[in-house]
Amino acid sequence: MIEPFVYYTPAAVAEAVQLLGQRSAKLIAGGTDVLVQMQEGLLSPEALVDISGIDALKGIREETEHVVIGAAATHHEVMEWAHNLPQYAALAEASGSVGTPQVRNIATVAGNLCNAVPSADLGAPVLLYNSSLTLASANGSRQLPAIEFFTGPKKTALLPGEMVLSIRLTAPPVGCASAYCKHGPRKASDLAMVGVAAMVGLDDNSAVTSLVIGLNAVAPTPILVQGCEQLVGQVMSLSLLDRCARMAAQQCRPITDYRAGAEYRRDMVGVLTKRALERCAAKLGKEVREDG
Repeated sequence: MIEPFVYYTPAAVAEAVQLLGQRSAKLIAGGTDVLVQMQEGLLSPEALVDISGIDALKGIREETEHVVIGAAATHHEVMEWAHNLPQYAALAEASGSVGTPQVRNIATVAGNLCNAVPSADLGAPVLLYNSSLTLASANGSRQLPAIEFFTGPKKTALLPGEMVLSIRLTAPPVGCASAYCKHGPRKASDLAMVGVAAMVGLDDNSAVTSLVIGLNAVAPTPILVQGCEQLVGQVMSLSLLDRCARMAAQQCRPITDYRAGAEYRRDMVGVLTKRALERCAAKLGKEVREDG
């Protein structure tokens, strides 16, 4: 049963951060996580501050070297925007794997990140783009690299009374494509047992010009696979896929729970890493070469 609370609908960011700092308040945009937790008795805030009506937080804005996703931008909006942009396909595919169409129409990318469960789908894709988050409180605003935002399961670097204003993505180099591959018990409406995001750049000879791999659900926070930059210059081949799969599997830190065992998750990291890289190559019109 949900305990009584006060419901606020601020019209501006300044009003929202003032409300957050005044009492035990919880921020919502879509409310698809917070309201469920309240219904289950896991949260009992004195107030809800609904930012979905703040125009400054809506939409997706493309700049010369960046893309800015507002804190109130929904998964559906991200899917629609990135649908025909191969360099941002990982975001569209991750958002498209969240919940049901009804959920995606109101749930936000920023909310998915702030929930900070290891299985959240948008963590790894956002890390691909050397992203940062703009945070604000009654004391002012600050920029925080996305890699520093996640501090543990269901924990972030948000300070009391602080909120996310936007997610700022660095535009990838020309000739890149990205992909997100997710494994779970069902094909839809389920949390990830394993999630792999990848972004690859290839030249005319199928040599790697850039390579980034991110992982969800196999560590306390979303992580980037280290050492990918050492593979720049190599041809996109089966042996390269194998090497990337081993690197990702070695660096993940999965747990065993009721949903899957640690070793199974580790094996699936390797499988999905190859799959994500193959999809990136296909989006660029390239084939993964045979060795020898």
